[in-house]
Amino acid sequence: MRHLQASIITRRLKRPFVIATGARTEQASVSVTISHGEDVGQGEAVGVSYRGETPDIMLSQIEAVRVALHGGAGRAELMKLLPPGGARAALDAALWDLEARRAGTTVAALCGLAAPVGAVATAYTISLDTPDAMEAQARDAAHRPLLKVKLGRRDGLDGARAAAVRRGAPDAVLIADANCGWTREDLPHHAHELAALDFKLLEQPLPPGQDHLLDDFRSPLALCGDESCQSMAELDAAARRYDVINIKLDKCGGLTHALEMRSRLRALGKGVFVGCMICGVRAIAPALILAQDADFVDVDGPVWLAEDIAPMELDDQGRLSPVPAGVWGGMGERLS
Repeated sequence: MRHLQASIITRRLKRPFVIATGARTEQASVSVTISHGEDVGQGEAVGVSYRGETPDIMLSQIEAVRVALHGGAGRAELMKLLPPGGARAALDAALWDLEARRAGTTVAALCGLAAPVGAVATAYTISLDTPDAMEAQARDAAHRPLLKVKLGRRDGLDGARAAAVRRGAPDAVLIADANCGWTREDLPHHAHELAALDFKLLEQPLPPGQDHLLDDFRSPLALCGDESCQSMAELDAAARRYDVINIKLDKCGGLTHALEMRSRLRALGKGVFVGCMICGVRAIAPALILAQDADFVDVDGPVWLAEDIAPMELDDQGRLSPVPAGVWGGMGERLS
């Protein structure tokens, strides 16, 4: 007989995280534990606030499937029991962890990886601010190879922000995230500004539901869909308008579904971006498996936290340190 526990954890951030839709100084997540005898699987997820998810809603969804999980429901059944989102992502991670521990192996091995998951090169986020402040952020991070630049504030300064970041980090690869903050009228001007500054990717320039406005737009740089593609249900439509799709476990409902999305994107000849929310190590660990062959990786969520069960940091080459031993899925250790 299994036993399920779930709770809300709130952690402080090292500094404010600012995007076009607002700022935060702390991050709440839902933590779950599924035990079976002496074996324990753990998972965590933040959820998707712009789709109306809150920690309390996620806890309610988890409670609704408690009986099924106690009765032995696995990852395949979970896909039918819950919709895409944070509750399913947290439970999916715990079930992967439990499965690996009961089998005496690792989640990486269960996913067919030949080697353990080590350090992963990731984007480093430049938070939305004034042009001068963003230039200072970029200068401090100029040694990192890939920077993700938050834009999308409709104040006429996004071009100045992008130029300021390029001045601060002249040699870094830059990708822009407008976080749904632009209009179709703004888009050509902003996109050409970014292309002139040698940005390589523009993520989610328009709000979800306005993707059809991209049908007659010929972008000078690659476009990435994030908020416009949550799961397989939206993938094919999004792939007609975007060159790259950002897969986040909190959006799609966990690693099990994310692996299906990655396979479909590869079949369509589209790029794979693995992203994350601001999150703890147990939430990021499954995403690192997905990130092993991704075209773009943005998994710096744990480095924003002032507190977590185990530290994760970025080195000077922009690599996120491996998952500490014993935390999740056998990553960082050999299970016995």
